[in-house]
Amino acid sequence: MHIIKYLTKRIRATKAKKFIADDTDKKLLDLGCGDNFFIKSFKNIYAVGLDKKYGHDIEENLDYRNNYFDYITMLAVIEHLNDYEKVVRECYRILKPGGKLIISTPLKKAEKFIKLYFHDDLDHKRYFVRKDFENFTGFNLIHYITFEFRLNQLVVLEKK
Repeated sequence: MHIIKYLTKRIRATKAKKFIADDTDKKLLDLGCGDNFFIKSFKNIYAVGLDKKYGHDIEENLDYRNNYFDYITMLAVIEHLNDYEKVVRECYRILKPGGKLIISTPLKKAEKFIKLYFHDDLDHKRYFVRKDFENFTGFNLIHYITFEFRLNQLVVLEKK
């Protein structure tokens, strides 16, 4: 079962990484960073991760100044949040104009597979569809794909 979790994490990271420029003048915040697997894959960008396992509560105000980050990622995180709208508002606040919010999240139809393989991990509060992301205030949906047999989705939102 751990191999499936590992492979899924790598696939998400590979999909998201395509939208991030690994430049020294860029800043990335990875919300729900887990073991920092994703941010360790960058060589040049300034990257920081927050995760509840390190004592961070990403559902509280994020302690960064306005318009600070070029990129914020939430890979398999948003579905676990009690108040995703509050977190998205905070992402909007700390993203630079034109900054990108990159999210991966499973579709509802993935639930039976998630329960089968990760039964201890299923604390999903909500499932999202493309239309939900199109309605995120202050953002334009600039990229949307499904992957892993159309069970997962990756969205790239750009701050207006």
